Amino acid sequence: MVKTLLADRFSLAVHFENRSMPALTLVAPRPKLKKADPNSRTGCREGLTTLVKVDPRSTNPTAARLVTCTNVSMAYLASHLRFLASGYIHSDVLDATRLEGGWDFTLSFSKVRQLQGANPPAPGISEPSDPNGALSVQEAMEKQLGLKLVMRKRPVPVLVVDRIEEKPSDN
Repeated sequence: MVKTLLADRFSLAVHFENRSMPALTLVAPRPKLKKADPNSRTGCREGLTTLVKVDPRSTNPTAARLVTCTNVSMAYLASHLRFLASGYIHSDVLDATRLEGGWDFTLSFSKVRQLQGANPPAPGISEPSDPNGALSVQEAMEKQLGLKLVMRKRPVPVLVVDRIEEKPSDN
């Protein structure tokens, strides 16, 4: 509805095209993942499950976020990472791990506001741990899962505005 309204009132014309630009890519330099039972349900959720006997948040209270995933592929993780780690990742992530099949794991990290200065480190740049014990999602993925988020140039879909009128047409 909104798209039609903008096209009608502002003569908005847009299209998508792929442009080469820096974007996050998930790689597996030293994977530390447990192979999943292929019969288990696929998905990730916030909080503790039977995968973990001891809550990792009890040893590091600043790692307030705990994501538990069962029987997920790395493609699934990459496509859902911006939702699982909201505040850290703001665009799609490409899976380049070459890990096949489903995996079980937990990931414990700090909320963005717990990091010193309340700003997450730039994607692909590894910053030292915060003195308060806060752990960014990038650090947590590397330490706990052996996975790494790196910035690489690759084709990314971009919305291109072809035409728009400054003043809207009358109702």
